[in-house]
Amino acid sequence: MTFLAPLFLAALAAILIPIAIHLINFRKPRKVAFSTLAFFQELRQSTLRRLKFKRWLLLLIRSLAVILLALALARPYMQGGNAVFSAQSPVLYGVLIDNSMGMTRIDADGPLLDQARELVLTIIDQARDQDRFLIYNTHGSLIRGGLLTPVQARNLVRSLEAGPYGSSLPERYEAMVQALREWSGGSTSVYWVGPGTAGSVQGLQDGDLAESGVPVTKVVLGRDMPSNTRVGSVSLEGAVTGAGVPFTLEAEVINTGQVPVYNHFVSLEVRGRLAGQYQADLEPGEVRRFLFEVTADEPGDLTGRILLEGDAFSADNSFYFSVQIPESRRVLLVSDAGREAETSYIESVLRAGERTRAQLVIETISTSGLAGAELTGVYDAVVLNEPETLPDGVQEKLQQYVQAGNGLVFFPSERGSITSYNRFFNRFNAGEVTGFTGSYGSFSAVTRIGRITRGHPVFEQIFQIDEDEDEIRLTQPSLYYYLRYQPAGSTARTILRSELNDPLLIEHAFGNGTLMLNMLGASPGWSALPGSPLFAPLAYRTVLYAASATSSDMLRHTLGRPLDVQLPLRGPLVQIDREGDVYRADARVTSTGLLHISYPAVEWTPGIYEISDESGVHKLAVNTDISESDFRALSTQELEEMLSESIALRGIYRSGESGMNALQSQITSAGFGIELWHWFLLAAFLLLLIETLVSRWYKAETQS
Repeated sequence: MTFLAPLFLAALAAILIPIAIHLINFRKPRKVAFSTLAFFQELRQSTLRRLKFKRWLLLLIRSLAVILLALALARPYMQGGNAVFSAQSPVLYGVLIDNSMGMTRIDADGPLLDQARELVLTIIDQARDQDRFLIYNTHGSLIRGGLLTPVQARNLVRSLEAGPYGSSLPERYEAMVQALREWSGGSTSVYWVGPGTAGSVQGLQDGDLAESGVPVTKVVLGRDMPSNTRVGSVSLEGAVTGAGVPFTLEAEVINTGQVPVYNHFVSLEVRGRLAGQYQADLEPGEVRRFLFEVTADEPGDLTGRILLEGDAFSADNSFYFSVQIPESRRVLLVSDAGREAETSYIESVLRAGERTRAQLVIETISTSGLAGAELTGVYDAVVLNEPETLPDGVQEKLQQYVQAGNGLVFFPSERGSITSYNRFFNRFNAGEVTGFTGSYGSFSAVTRIGRITRGHPVFEQIFQIDEDEDEIRLTQPSLYYYLRYQPAGSTARTILRSELNDPLLIEHAFGNGTLMLNMLGASPGWSALPGSPLFAPLAYRTVLYAASATSSDMLRHTLGRPLDVQLPLRGPLVQIDREGDVYRADARVTSTGLLHISYPAVEWTPGIYEISDESGVHKLAVNTDISESDFRALSTQELEEMLSESIALRGIYRSGESGMNALQSQITSAGFGIELWHWFLLAAFLLLLIETLVSRWYKAETQS
């Protein structure tokens, strides 16, 4: 134990006061009249002993109270770390500094990063030459590892920069704690310096370091923070893309602040040119979605960004995107052997579309030949046209194909095995066929196709309807026979129903791909649909959607996690380039034939990156995690609740409550250890209370 204000130990001289009181207190025992003097001498000796004991007891209590008060004024503290280390032992300081893009903000005390530097430099300045430092930054590349002298730590802190990097907070915190636990040269003192916002602790609240034995002092910077608005995401609305085919980009804009914002502008830039703009006014916490129609003139990667103008914090006002526009989609049509091509309504529709629109390239194969065919990386979609059964080997192959990010369209056969179908559907966590309605080839209507409502990409460009109309008006074809299907799972989306509310066309998301299940076959024995004007565009758009609606249409990466993508490249030498900065990625060929590419990406910032090898180039859109823009300030209680179960938290200090100078004083004292003055003060008051009770209730005389 040592003292932060040792000069106040001079107050120990006040112990002379109770001693003086003791010496001058010669009050004699009070005389008491007795009926007899037989026992007077014995009573006198007993009373003197009691009085003497009381005086010594009061002297002891008063002296201890004075000593404790003097020690409390001198501010005693317990050395941090192992108590066996003396004050001369070196101290290892662990400092975790937030250098996210949020640290570029400015409040009443100046830029947050400058405040962090000033605070950490104060900690370094009070260290001794034999002390050592571990300096970790939370975002981007690690600035430097290993033990640092005070001079090295000072230079490193001054060179630290903040920016829109990905967060490595959980990994950096765990690495720092591990290094501190391995330190055996002396005591330790740990600080985490940064804002107290919801986004700044993202990822750490799920940790398991509360029992690490390395308590951290959280220093909260920032006050009176401005509101912030950012682009939350960009997605394909409709998902069917192709050269010359209009598609819709949906941009989601979020006001994460506590005040409304006005006169913001949300703009679309495509290949450096303005392609659309909206004005946006948002209430606190409001999320608005803006739709931009885009048409790619040629195949390739269509890149651009959504730009937000009018927001005071500009570091997160751009959101990049990259949409892959294929020259065409390759489709493999699978038909049972023995069926004549001219009787296949599906093939007739697809061939006609291939000749007129050139968006699909059709190849055919039999079900038996499917087992040996190469699918992944070759075809964008597979169409199962009325298979009677599906062998287990084919089922497994198709499962892997869809999971890799491709489309599969299924049309049943009137002679199909429901058991085989259900076993196949079960591989995709889809539903099951529970029976059938009607009779095949009876041409006797049991119901009709239900009303069609807009909203699914399959129906886009089929009908010309007004914007304020939701229902599509057409003559509904009669149904003679269809399979009854019970969807399962949260990924099911029914696109078309009968008037009896039975699903007829169902979409299931599986892995990175899409499964489209039809409960109607494509021949006239099932329904009047093949003779309807609806049949050809509906069948064509269903297949085109399955071939297009995969996650690979938008190639993107979110900072704060390693890059992990699969692309149709050959490898093995893959490089990633951005404006002249070249990175070498790890690559390996997967069982599906795609190239699995990985890279840590800790030093990346938002933008468009090119992933290439000798076989081709793909453009990758990189953006920050949306949590990095959550500047909602947390109270001290909220921070404690979020962090206390995952890390060992010593205390939380705020710069905005008592000023930076007072905070620096608190941190300096906390760095040495745990202050004990309040315990000494409490003990002194308890002793004074005991002294009062003894003086009042302890009687030296015996009355009769």
